[in-house]
Amino acid sequence: MVLNHKKLLFGSRFLLVLISIFFVSAGWSRDQAPEVSARDQMILRMLQLGRAGRIADAREAMRSYLVDNPTDGVMFYNLTCLDLMLDEKEQALQDMERALSNGFTNFRIIETDRDIRSLRNDPRFVEMVTRSEEKFRSTFQSRALFLDEGYLAEGIVLHPAPQVTASGGSLNPEISVSFNSTGLQINLSVDDFCSSEETPPWKGGCGVLVNLVQPMSPDDYESRRYFSFGFYSLNGRPQAVLVGKHGKVLLQPEPGLVPVITRQGSLSTYEIAIPWEQFKPYAPPLDQEMGLNIFYLGAGQGASRPVYSLMDEENLSFSASPWRRYVPINFLTSDRTVPVMRGRLYERLAQGDSLGVQLVLWSETEGQAQCSLSIHPQGNPTVTVGTPVGEIFPCETELNFLNTYIPLNEIPSGSYNVLAEISGPGGLTFTQEFPFDNLEQDWISSLNERVYALKIPEQSTLYYHLFALARQLDYRHPQEEASGLHMARAEVVRLIELCEAGGSCLPDSGLFRGGFTSDVMTQRFCSMYLPQGYREWDSPQLLVVLPPEPGSEDDLARSLGEALAGKAEVIVMVPQSHGYSSLALGKTADETALALEWARSLFSGGPVTLVGLGKSTDAALETSLRRPDLCKEVFIEGDQIYSDLIGFSEAAVWEALGDRSNPIPYYLTHGTLASPRLPVIVPSMRKLGLEVTTLSVNAPAMNAAALATWFLSHR
Repeated sequence: MVLNHKKLLFGSRFLLVLISIFFVSAGWSRDQAPEVSARDQMILRMLQLGRAGRIADAREAMRSYLVDNPTDGVMFYNLTCLDLMLDEKEQALQDMERALSNGFTNFRIIETDRDIRSLRNDPRFVEMVTRSEEKFRSTFQSRALFLDEGYLAEGIVLHPAPQVTASGGSLNPEISVSFNSTGLQINLSVDDFCSSEETPPWKGGCGVLVNLVQPMSPDDYESRRYFSFGFYSLNGRPQAVLVGKHGKVLLQPEPGLVPVITRQGSLSTYEIAIPWEQFKPYAPPLDQEMGLNIFYLGAGQGASRPVYSLMDEENLSFSASPWRRYVPINFLTSDRTVPVMRGRLYERLAQGDSLGVQLVLWSETEGQAQCSLSIHPQGNPTVTVGTPVGEIFPCETELNFLNTYIPLNEIPSGSYNVLAEISGPGGLTFTQEFPFDNLEQDWISSLNERVYALKIPEQSTLYYHLFALARQLDYRHPQEEASGLHMARAEVVRLIELCEAGGSCLPDSGLFRGGFTSDVMTQRFCSMYLPQGYREWDSPQLLVVLPPEPGSEDDLARSLGEALAGKAEVIVMVPQSHGYSSLALGKTADETALALEWARSLFSGGPVTLVGLGKSTDAALETSLRRPDLCKEVFIEGDQIYSDLIGFSEAAVWEALGDRSNPIPYYLTHGTLASPRLPVIVPSMRKLGLEVTTLSVNAPAMNAAALATWFLSHR
């Protein structure tokens, strides 16, 4: 599992589990969610305790969290890892059983995660995992739907959450699903006396969530390629929102997906149409399989909230990760006049012990089908690698699925084709080749070890590129071609080899992304623009700009670098932005300080001009107050300074400086729009002994051109 690749980036044993806690955890993205949940706070707390080596305290904190969240199977799995770190195997077995009984279904992690390898030979562990997986597969397959184009599937069971059943009563939901060449149609009715139109369903109101996962696979329980749509009525107006996509919470309005919602007394009806255009590049899903789940969420919070979904909630806990539970939906064209066969690989990129293959046979007669699978190097079909797989299976009338695996333990890394040959009843034959790439299972680990051996300033940058590669590997679509990943891997190897030969991974000039490790043990990037000849400069000037918003780092570094190239001996660096806009989060200043320390070590301690633009103004100011030793001068947008600066700055200045004076000059800009903050803030900063100069810019706010002009004139 790729999670192990990420964990190996940080070396020490106690960090391995904590990194896995961060990435195994399900739920809305912390960076994207409107507010930090108790779950995300728990994860951050685990990381902090792990950094201090307090594993026992980390486990106790986790147990306290689980007292209030007893159905969070993912966190019980992480608790199991902590138990094993403390060598408490019996407790680990108990917590693992609770993880499985509360909806943890990522059996791929269970098979490969090094953190639980000491359990794998225990017969009790094997029995509980086998029992849980068989139960899940049975539930998974029993819920499968087969939809023919243009035909309506009715009588589909919606399962209530356990707490609804316990409280008595039912909303009597009824649902039907159909599709055609243009899109998916869903009709749902529910008898809900307590329906609410005051808030969206994710804030306690009622509504419908439709979640689709693509592609589908019996072993892809934790697919990251999903779409989650929300449909509800707000004060009488129907609403449609893209709740999330590919692991990111978006809450993005979709004006083209207006549902028809009618209410007659307590009866609410939702008529929903989702065009296949919404699922590009994966649609239309004809003659293929996707994962689908549909939720009705009643108004309320916690145990009092009615929840109905396609999947049986007795087997899968709702509270852990609702969109990762789905049932297989087979979308078929209605033309079945001739027998057909199709096939596919689950993964075009293999990095384990086996490769999954799915073959589908539509037959008009019963009989025996024979399957043969063999592997050949790409471009050399006459050579067979490894042992061919042959299987005979019964073929029934209409649709048949054959799911099998090809062992890869004898296959070296490289590019191959799988040749599938099937003969079925009535003379039906099928031959198809599937390309795939086989990677060494521990190739990320081997590169990580090479980077670890390099004790050089560029080491952190190499770790960042390796981290980005592991992330790309983890988030790839299983059906994507491997060429992009191979190119990224080749580039990382090239950078490592350059440093191993005594050179530098930094290019001679142009835009480049470096990286540093933040205080919460995650990799952050920094976009930098390197002018021609910078290697010959002695302690070059560093212009470190905190961008106004996330996503603007590369463009800002390039535009500033090109404007200053040849006019000053300066390297432009733009660290990754978090978009924070207040002084309440000291963590932002801490990460900025880490970025500055990393930048100075990379370029031999050159002087730093720190610039804060837009929402990053406060981060620049706070960093300079906490760490005046890192900056030569500070340039910030006075119009953007947080209004509560006064009370914060006095304590921060005296704490940071003590008996020393602050030698940093501050330059505060104000644009053409009048700001009520400067007349208050400037005297206050001067009263604290800070050197402040105000500058007027002929624009509402600063941009790269104005910043370059100031910097050159200031030289």
